[in-house]
Amino acid sequence: MAKVATVRVGCAEGREVAADYYARLAKGEHWDGKVRGSIYYKVGPFRCFTGLGGTQAMCRRHDRWGFASVRPEDHPDTWQPPATGARHRRKLGTVIAARLMRTALNRRFDSYAAGYARRVKCNRRVSFNRVRCEMSWIVGDIVFFGKGQIWLTYPRHIAYWNYAWRITEFNEYCAIVEHGPRSRCVHDHTSAGNRGGRVPSA
Repeated sequence: MAKVATVRVGCAEGREVAADYYARLAKGEHWDGKVRGSIYYKVGPFRCFTGLGGTQAMCRRHDRWGFASVRPEDHPDTWQPPATGARHRRKLGTVIAARLMRTALNRRFDSYAAGYARRVKCNRRVSFNRVRCEMSWIVGDIVFFGKGQIWLTYPRHIAYWNYAWRITEFNEYCAIVEHGPRSRCVHDHTSAGNRGGRVPSA
């Protein structure tokens, strides 16, 4: 019997989100926040909760839902594959994750290409196809630094890469020399789940 159900979410995407949530629970990772007293974990753009006495995962983004069993005996390796014959799921390597993150930064930040001391380090594996990254670069008196994730999804059984991050833009001159307020010297850039494109073949 299939152990994953979705509402307004593709089956492949729902399975990936649920599998990543299962992996975080299995590793004993700390939760990311609370809503009305219930703790949740962020898995890409979804917020995932556990219900039914700790046996079912419920992941939500607006009106999109994914449900899956998180019983110890229901490891994602035991879940039924989609009946339509999906292509082989590839493991996301840390090297290609860093390359994809640089691509995303180049698209969204003109300052990244113009900056120096650029650093993208993607070496924390969350799951089979999700990797966490740390990024930083400098442009004049402004320092950019933050954390993000790269992960794969398979809509219509085609591999796509996705990214999310929270990056802080810190103006050292404004803060240290002018003693300006945080609202003027610090800016946060948040991207919660954007599709980057098809995964390159190499």
